[in-house]
Amino acid sequence: MAESIDFAIHEIPARVRGLAFRMCLPRDWKLTDLPASEGDFHSLKEFYPLVLAGGPWMHVFLTVAARPGFESGTLQEWCLSVMDSQEIAALV
Repeated sequence: MAESIDFAIHEIPARVRGLAFRMCLPRDWKLTDLPASEGDFHSLKEFYPLVLAGGPWMHVFLTVAARPGFESGTLQEWCLSVMDSQEIAALV
């Protein structure tokens, strides 16, 4: 039988205004200190790291980032717009 994992709830501070949150990670994972940012959410080329966490073996990482939002459209349309702004072509 697999060993159970001990989880802990982490309070993630707002590194970009209004984006504080909580998340549950394995207790032995380490969170990296990241700088706060003003955030220019008018630019599609920007993204802001919110969390960088790593397991004790340092072979597994979890990242969470924020990107600009749009007034309307679907998630697919947003992703294609961001990709286009970065000159990334979607493979279909």
